[in-house]
Amino acid sequence: MKKMLAIAVTAALAAGCFVGCTQPTEPSGNDYSDIYNYGDEYFRSIGERTTLDFDSPDYLYNDFSEGIDERFSMVTGIWGNDGFLKHQGVQADNVVLTTDGDLAIRINGDYYRGEGVGTTNGIRTGAALVTDFDMGPGRFEVRMKAAPRSGVCSAFWTYQYDSADPSENGWNEIDIEILGGGANSFDSIMYTTWQSATKPNTATPALDEVRLSDNEWHVHTFDWYTDYMGTGQGRIDWYIDGELVYYTEKTVALKSGNLWIGAWRPSEFAGDSSFETTYMLVDWVRYTPFLDQAGWIETDYRSEFNSYDKNFPLERIEMTDEMLNQRLANSGFENVDTEETVPKEPFVEDYESFAAVGWKKRTIRDDESDGTSVLDAYSGERALRVTKGAVEQEVEGAFEGFRYDLKFWAKKAGSENGELLIRYYTKDGSTISEETISITSAEYAMYEKAITAPEGCAKIRLSLRSGVFDDMTCTYKGQG
Repeated sequence: MKKMLAIAVTAALAAGCFVGCTQPTEPSGNDYSDIYNYGDEYFRSIGERTTLDFDSPDYLYNDFSEGIDERFSMVTGIWGNDGFLKHQGVQADNVVLTTDGDLAIRINGDYYRGEGVGTTNGIRTGAALVTDFDMGPGRFEVRMKAAPRSGVCSAFWTYQYDSADPSENGWNEIDIEILGGGANSFDSIMYTTWQSATKPNTATPALDEVRLSDNEWHVHTFDWYTDYMGTGQGRIDWYIDGELVYYTEKTVALKSGNLWIGAWRPSEFAGDSSFETTYMLVDWVRYTPFLDQAGWIETDYRSEFNSYDKNFPLERIEMTDEMLNQRLANSGFENVDTEETVPKEPFVEDYESFAAVGWKKRTIRDDESDGTSVLDAYSGERALRVTKGAVEQEVEGAFEGFRYDLKFWAKKAGSENGELLIRYYTKDGSTISEETISITSAEYAMYEKAITAPEGCAKIRLSLRSGVFDDMTCTYKGQG
């Protein structure tokens, strides 16, 4: 795959505006150069294969600067909850509008201990929008930042389900799914098309020039044909930043469906959701119908499995650097589960394995961890003290060249110097290298280190070996 991001940025700068930063003007005739002036030649030449119908009443463009289009609804519902990692689905209360004019989809993980969301305690909840009308063949586009944490599925998809006969053209779906673990760990992407409940076609193309946990804007697109260039053949083309990543002519959807935008914590296949809260951001979304497609069935689908809400948020929230780029849970060590307070629904993990929420005890060289929460804080009420074994937390999706600022307050736990170990791992769990920070002060002092993930890296582990620690942050700072 070509250097997609570089090409997209170059083209956008030449046009005086980054991709999708303003609402497009309607093209003249079949010339789309004013809109698709980036990406590869095949992406730009859409007019040679079909005609985009910008005059259709189904044409949709929403950049969220004036709120959420009334043709969307917020969804509350749960699906795919049959794995051992139970979740609480998508909740309308996790839909957020930002002061930057974006849509934010909030996802809470295992270590969330905030206020309840909807009728849930908020743990393992996400959010989604869905259109009220079905969409047929066309170009589907979203400019978004995927949620950068393991255990999340950030997605953009169409869906139609005929429960009367799901095995015969009863399940029609086209997916873009960005998984924070399990199937791809951000270095590939999952594309799927369904023609029935028993006929999915899934691919996970590797991404050589982009990591989708990079907190950068990317334009994800799929073109859905049911009559590709008059051949009668169905085809779907998937793009990132206008660069063709994958296409298929197998099990291409035949029925129109609702368009979904959302992110949630799946049961198993996206990895562990070892975080508090993360966000998927959406700058804009667009659907443009194709005029000349045959062989598809127009439907009017509405799932009875979900509830729908149009009480869109009115207040806009400022998305801070801490909200978007902080990569450690419970950084102040304030949250500590006990037998009385540990959440039971959904079941998280054995609280006794953690010195504080998110900070797991680990035996080192036969020394069991004595890590514990103590009332000896630099700020707030609690800090974390360890003299034997270790207390650890991991940062997943930390790829080669990713930069982080590690900051914390610490002091020695006794007369000996303390230690914090930073260890870098490959995707398969092999150790690449490690670095040590010595804790030399008897009173609280700030320690700071700039971290750059080395070649082959996919995960960073912070191991607190000895000392008293408080207010620890590991903030993503971009790619080197």
